[in-house]
Amino acid sequence: MIKKDAMDHNFTICQLFGKPVLFTDDRINPLTIPPSDVHMYEIRHSDEDFGEPVTIENHIGANFFGTVLTAFELPIDDFLPLTEQDHDFFSTDQMTVVEYLSNTIPLRREPCMAFIPKEQLPSMPFCGRLECPLSDSCKHSTHIITLNDGKEG
Repeated sequence: MIKKDAMDHNFTICQLFGKPVLFTDDRINPLTIPPSDVHMYEIRHSDEDFGEPVTIENHIGANFFGTVLTAFELPIDDFLPLTEQDHDFFSTDQMTVVEYLSNTIPLRREPCMAFIPKEQLPSMPFCGRLECPLSDSCKHSTHIITLNDGKEG
């Protein structure tokens, strides 16, 4: 079973619990997903009908229906049951992960405000926030760095 690279894949933009998500009937390699912005789940189809999604889970071995990428976390312990009213996985509109993130992430996150001494700026690789100096450990999509002299950069 070959897993696809999420960043090189065209997804179908669908609805899950009334929110926009990316869907594909392919398996996606979880190592290719932006770690702090996207959540990946797999969907199981029923034993009787391959076209009927019945649960959403973190990983599915058998009865694989598809993969969903979301900009929000789902409350899944073992699995989350799905009804026809919960989803619309049968859209035809296509979107990439980058397009999805540009349409959803800025709407749901406040910028990270960081105050750091000017001399520490070059050693901070991404956002410069002292509590989370690497962007993948920060849950914010936008970073505003304020230097100790009060100028934003």
